[in-house]
Amino acid sequence: MSTAVDGIVTGLDTTSLIKSIVAAASTPKKAMESQLKDMESKREKVAGLQNRLTELSEKIAEINTPSTFIKNTVSTSSSLQFGVTADGDAVQGSWNILVKRLASNEMEVSQGLADATTVGSIQEGTYTLTYQGTTHEVALDGTTASLSKLATAFNDIDGITAYVLDTGDGASPYRLVVQGEDTGADSGITLGLTGASGAGELLSFTEEATAVDAWMTVNGVNVYAASNQVQDAIPGITLDLKDVGTTATALTVAEDLAGIEETVQSFVDAYNAVVEYYQTNTVYNAEEGIKGALIGDATARRVMDSLSTMVSAAYGVGTEVQSFGQLGVETQNDGKLTLDSDKLQAALAASYDDVISMFTADAGPVNTLKAAIDDVFVNEESGTLVSRGDSLQDSIDDMQLRIDDFDLYIENMSSRLRGRFTAMEIAMGEMQSTQTYLSALFAESKS
Repeated sequence: MSTAVDGIVTGLDTTSLIKSIVAAASTPKKAMESQLKDMESKREKVAGLQNRLTELSEKIAEINTPSTFIKNTVSTSSSLQFGVTADGDAVQGSWNILVKRLASNEMEVSQGLADATTVGSIQEGTYTLTYQGTTHEVALDGTTASLSKLATAFNDIDGITAYVLDTGDGASPYRLVVQGEDTGADSGITLGLTGASGAGELLSFTEEATAVDAWMTVNGVNVYAASNQVQDAIPGITLDLKDVGTTATALTVAEDLAGIEETVQSFVDAYNAVVEYYQTNTVYNAEEGIKGALIGDATARRVMDSLSTMVSAAYGVGTEVQSFGQLGVETQNDGKLTLDSDKLQAALAASYDDVISMFTADAGPVNTLKAAIDDVFVNEESGTLVSRGDSLQDSIDDMQLRIDDFDLYIENMSSRLRGRFTAMEIAMGEMQSTQTYLSALFAESKS
């Protein structure tokens, strides 16, 4: 390690000299750091564009099937007997519905016992429970035959809830309650005991609630369902049965064209979010020193050009409507989409099925756009934007290594310079000593 000798002999400010030399030699590092910052910014913005495209794909996934794109209005003459929801597959029309019985689950309750936990208080043997066609067995012996043990074993059976109920009723308050979780006639419970032995009580059960199907009439036709949520009676319509009635409730399902327009607008907004993000990051203003990170990025430019081509192209999925422009979704000069409400509503009125196909057909513009995003642009293994991001990361890593190597070079340079200046001071000191010695020697010889 060099010893710092700063101008002791020469009077030079060697520390300042070294700093000046190192500063001059470090100029390339500033350029490399600037390049690194630009690459990191570009990588961040490429990732941002990828995220915006993923969000657009997710929005398309919410609306690209008839059941999610088509909207219906639902009205009823009363909400007492049932609630109703309708998806895009719903049949449009009117029905009279009368709820005559709600679906219920079964509940079996034992007689009351004086004790719930004492072993031997109930008969030993193999208790059987049959539920939804499957028989389960629970063996209790002289160490386990108690009401609470049996309740625990029954409660472990899938679809069964079992517990000991303390009724507070006199000398025999404890009852075993066994209840099925599912409604419907196929969810009844059968309890039994084989190989009974011991001095404990023999359990008997009373059916307090019977598992039955829901029963209703739709335009006078009997309909039965295992659940109080009925999905098959009318296609695309879910009925949530709430109470029985004495007179039928009218149900009407109609097209919701305003709802469809809202869905189209949501697509337009999601698409425009991608365009706006790209525009924000390609702004250039020399006077204000603004230069977007994606300026000159060929990959991002190709992606945006592809999006523009796909939303502007013609598609053979409809007879009358074959392009977005015909249904009011038009591309502006800045690349964003706008929605002409009047034009869309006119297209829906004249060519309803064609409009639906534009948004839901596999070969239509919306699903073509989604396929390109998922398979070409943001695919984790081969997506163009993913590959671009990986390439930028490689360049960032390489540049960081160059900067680290340069830092080491500068550090070594500083050490070498310090060593050379120190050696110079030492040499100058030795020369000065020699000069003094020789001067003294010559002076003596003259005298």
